[in-house]
Amino acid sequence: MAEVNSIPRSVLFPLRIFFGVFFLHSGWGKLTGNFLGGEVLKGILEKWIPTIGLREYVLFLKDFVIPHITFFSYLVAFGETLSGLFITFGCLIRGACLVTIFMNSNFLIATMSQGAASVGVNLACIFISITLFLGSAGRFWGIDLYLSKRFPNFPF
Repeated sequence: MAEVNSIPRSVLFPLRIFFGVFFLHSGWGKLTGNFLGGEVLKGILEKWIPTIGLREYVLFLKDFVIPHITFFSYLVAFGETLSGLFITFGCLIRGACLVTIFMNSNFLIATMSQGAASVGVNLACIFISITLFLGSAGRFWGIDLYLSKRFPNFPF
């Protein structure tokens, strides 16, 4: 079988650090600010809901997310913070990238009508997450390098 050309993991290292710090900074701001009470997230969602074109997603937000807004505010804040931490240190990067893909896909659906800047940021985050996921970016100067030697068949 022919060898597939791929991006060297050393090239992905600066991207991994930048992306991890980006999420870590965003999540940490939510953890240390007034985001965890749920009122901030509720206000954001109530502003976005009238502009969301996907009816099923609007129903999901109104019937499930908003009634459990405190839980979802913690989920977003800790999801961003832990993903950023794991990506920065190259630890279980594939799992962390799956979390960021899921979060940014939801942000993308919710902000689709908010303009090109919002859509562009979320699409870029999804693309970077996929790139880091496929490139196993944590195996260069990351904890995943040591985990892959200890557990060679572990998928994350």
